[in-house]
Amino acid sequence: MSFRDFQSCGTTRVSEHVTYTPDAAHCVFRYDDFMDSMKDSGKRMDVLVLESSGLPMGDSWLVELKDYRRLNNHPNKENCSGLPLTLAAKIADSHRFLVSSVCPHELSESYLAGAQIHFCLHMELPAAGSVAPPFLNDYRALVSIAANLSSGRLPIPTPNHTRVELLNAAIINRSHTYPWSVELD
Repeated sequence: MSFRDFQSCGTTRVSEHVTYTPDAAHCVFRYDDFMDSMKDSGKRMDVLVLESSGLPMGDSWLVELKDYRRLNNHPNKENCSGLPLTLAAKIADSHRFLVSSVCPHELSESYLAGAQIHFCLHMELPAAGSVAPPFLNDYRALVSIAANLSSGRLPIPTPNHTRVELLNAAIINRSHTYPWSVELD
């Protein structure tokens, strides 16, 4: 199976209740599904957003989606205590694969050609106006943790080349920074 089988330059259901629609210059990859098809056992992010082929390369986006709306409980230290380490492991494993010789060359080339690599946690909370608890806000530390997890074999890009962001649908949809919009159902 080709990575193109997991690519869409149109509306893409990225989870049971969340749909991404990229702008005209981008495509969405169901990265987690693609890695399942590769029989990869590592931890990985859910979605990869890249420039469409044939265009000058912009930024690359690796997105982890956490949808707490259906759980009807707010994330707290008890039910999210492992989230920073899990997210860091997913960043490290996803990046490690995308720069490896096992990754399809065209996909790896597109990912690395980005001016900046964004590692994003897209978190939907149960109530409008809810905010993520303070212990989830230090995402710069995730790059450091992820770099340590990579064990120096395939280092995470330098902090000047990466951004770690906490997002939700409202932030994505009202900003011109993100090359996709989100629909929740």
